[in-house]
Amino acid sequence: MANKKIKLYYFYGIIRDENNNKKLAKLSTLLKYLDSISSAERVQEYGEGNMQLKKMNYDKEKQRWELCFLRNIIDAPFITKLDDNTEVAEALDEDEFIGQECCMIFDEKTQVIILQNNRVSISFSAISKFLSEYTEEKIDLFPIVYEDKYCTISDDEGIEYKSIVIGYTDISNLIQLSEGENEESIKAILKYGNSLSALSGKIEFGVGRTKGYLVKEKLKKVVNFFKKNKNATTSLKVKMFDNDNIRILDLISNKLNDSIEISVTKNDPKAFDKILYNMHSRFDVTLVETFSKCKKFTDS
Repeated sequence: MANKKIKLYYFYGIIRDENNNKKLAKLSTLLKYLDSISSAERVQEYGEGNMQLKKMNYDKEKQRWELCFLRNIIDAPFITKLDDNTEVAEALDEDEFIGQECCMIFDEKTQVIILQNNRVSISFSAISKFLSEYTEEKIDLFPIVYEDKYCTISDDEGIEYKSIVIGYTDISNLIQLSEGENEESIKAILKYGNSLSALSGKIEFGVGRTKGYLVKEKLKKVVNFFKKNKNATTSLKVKMFDNDNIRILDLISNKLNDSIEISVTKNDPKAFDKILYNMHSRFDVTLVETFSKCKKFTDS
């Protein structure tokens, strides 16, 4: 059995009026229309194949829409056994494709979209374009981000940090930029990378399973340095401990995101329902533990 990790991102669906003011899109109305037409009508060209809204469902109890997209590609796979002489990929009929899934949930109560990030499937911008094709207004996906206090190292006594991951590129430039810095931790990190002739790298510092935390004063200086030099920083993530809740924060993008895992075997492959069940469960937890830490969208 293998566990497949799936990344999730959170959005608001917005439109802009004639004055470029952002407003929440009336997604419920749009989704009701999409649900009223056949899946064969919910198809658009995408790359060398197409993208299709294959399945829809409305959960009345949760007041959530479930949307299951497929990127239908024409590159057929090899189907092989260890002891056969397979030389040709499986042929596809004219109306057959290989599907790559992308699942989405729209929560009517919060107006939040939860979207699966599948790099081999459909991009976020393509989902936006797909939805816009069925309405007179252009719908954009507006990322949900953390409040400012969670986008850097917080001074709040109830917030501590267990680890930090730093990804960098162009270390020579960073060394030059660090010359005016007084924090020795910054120079030490860059010194060790440079001593290995590592032009780029990814470093993690953590306290392991101990009850300790990273030194906030020094951590803040390290984070501030890499945040202000984003052109040479590829990753900056911290594990935050906030009133017994632990969460990974991306301090570069500040976007709210989650991860789920599903089990996959030959006899029990990926399925829409399996993915959606875990997305609902993760969203329920995020609503309680994390959503209060994010900026809420209000019509401007």
